[in-house]
Amino acid sequence: MAQIVATSTDLTQTPESLPQDLSHRANRLTQLLYNEPCRVLESWGSWRRIAALSQPHTQKQPYEGWVLAKHLEECDSPPLEHVVCRTNAPYLYGTLLSKPQSYTRPLGSFDKNELLEEARQFLEVPYLWGGLTNQGIDCSGLIHLLYRAQGITLPRDAHDQCLALPSVESARPGDLVYLARSERFTHVILKISESHYLEAPETGKCVRVLKWGETIWEESGLLAYIDRPHHYKMVFKTVEP
Repeated sequence: MAQIVATSTDLTQTPESLPQDLSHRANRLTQLLYNEPCRVLESWGSWRRIAALSQPHTQKQPYEGWVLAKHLEECDSPPLEHVVCRTNAPYLYGTLLSKPQSYTRPLGSFDKNELLEEARQFLEVPYLWGGLTNQGIDCSGLIHLLYRAQGITLPRDAHDQCLALPSVESARPGDLVYLARSERFTHVILKISESHYLEAPETGKCVRVLKWGETIWEESGLLAYIDRPHHYKMVFKTVEP
C-alpha cells in the first residue's frame, strides 16, 4: 500500500523539527502537501527518511529528507484528479483531492492563462526558504507549484529546473527567467505580461511584481534590480506541455 502525506509538513535534511515561523532555516529542504505520494527509505525512532515522489531533484531523482512518522499514512486512495486552485481554500493551493469542491478544478490539460491568473493569487505571500505553500514560498517553489497544479512536474530547485527546460531567445508570458551570479542558477522569476514579472524574492519580503524598465532592467547583458546591488546572468526558458 502506498504512503502519502497525511498532513502538510517540512521535509528536512536531518531529523529536526523546525519552528513554524518565516526564518531562514537551511535544514528545510522543501515542504510536502496533503495527499502527496512518498516512499519510506529509512526509520529512526519517530522519524522517517522519505523520497518525495512529486518533487524531482538532481538527475530527476526525488527529493529525499526526513519527516515525523505522524505526518504519513498508508493509503490505497482513489485517483486524485481535482486540484485546489485557490489560496483561500481549506486546503493549501496545489493539493490534489479525489472529489470536486467549490475551490478545485479538474487536473486537466495545460492552460497558460489559467496559470498566470492563479499566479497572481500569491502576491504578498511571505518568502520562506524551502517553502512550497501559499503560507510561505520560495522562488523555485512558486514555479514548481504553479506548474504542478497544471499537471506538469518540474524539478523542485531553480538550477535543476533551468537545466531541464528548453531555452528561448526571449521570454513570453508564462515563460521563466533564471538568474545566476556564478555558474549555478539560484533564482527564477515568472513573466506574467509583456512588461511584468512575478517573483518570490528573499527572506523578509513577499511575493511581488517587477516591472521591466523600472524595478528591473538589462545592463550590459545582465539583469539589474533597483533594490539589489548585484547584477545577474539571465537565461530564458519555456515549459513545453
